[in-house]
Amino acid sequence: MNTRIPPDLVLLICGLSMWVFSRLFPQFVVTFRHSTLLSGTILVVGLVLSMSGIAALSTRHTTVRPDRSSLQKASTLVTSGIYRYTRNPVYLGMAVMLLGWAFLLKNWVSLGGVAMFIAFITQYQIIPEERVLSAIFGDAFAAYRRQTRRWA
Repeated sequence: MNTRIPPDLVLLICGLSMWVFSRLFPQFVVTFRHSTLLSGTILVVGLVLSMSGIAALSTRHTTVRPDRSSLQKASTLVTSGIYRYTRNPVYLGMAVMLLGWAFLLKNWVSLGGVAMFIAFITQYQIIPEERVLSAIFGDAFAAYRRQTRRWA
């Protein structure tokens, strides 16, 4: 697996980029009622998604950290709980949190950070992870991949 930047660092970089873009392009500010409540709700939903994914991996006693060495030691293919609906609930949760951050920033340009996160994580994290999981779990992972979407 050739990933080098941890996903949580990618999340922080994208979030910071969104803030910078919102300051550089104030002409794209959009105001709407209850934006703080909406953004807070979206942030919490994203956090719950991510934490549900982490909890499901932890309770099955398999690796939670998707780095090169620990993913090779994955002991269980988790396909139940939140993993019935999405193959990547932690990354989906992170993307949803960034969406909540975009609503909090109230700037349409900041939505580009969500797109950057999804594109980067898909290319440099999820696809390499799927290669490793396919090598470890073979037909079981292939069947799971056919049944469950990457980004649900």
